[in-house]
Amino acid sequence: MAKTHCISHPASAQIVIIREEYLAICDKNHCAAAILNIFEYWTDIKLGQREQAQAENEIAIGGNAPPVDDSLWIYKSIPDLKKELMGLFGVSKIGKAVDLLKSKGFIDSRNNPKYGWDRTLQYEFKTENVQKAIHTL
Repeated sequence: MAKTHCISHPASAQIVIIREEYLAICDKNHCAAAILNIFEYWTDIKLGQREQAQAENEIAIGGNAPPVDDSLWIYKSIPDLKKELMGLFGVSKIGKAVDLLKSKGFIDSRNNPKYGWDRTLQYEFKTENVQKAIHTL
């Protein structure tokens, strides 16, 4: 049976989700739990695009064109995260929450490997680590 909604929301409307299991594995840190959900969301988007990117890369190799990025690294600045969190948390709280997620092994971060001048961090959602932490609850 299809899910129905009593309110029609704009397709581009923002939403902040704090999952109970994410709150538990993030030491009851609401900001970290919400950010973890953001990284899950964007990883799901990138996984959905990955098949298309890999098909394009097969064509690009034959045509001597540069490959399309099919990695799961997510480009997010702290201000980007603040916007996605709809201003619920300040920059300092977001930075500390990101540090917590890194310390728990739920995300990795790196600088842009292609453009050294780009200071926006990239993050990789560590699906296996998050899933393992959830299963130990």
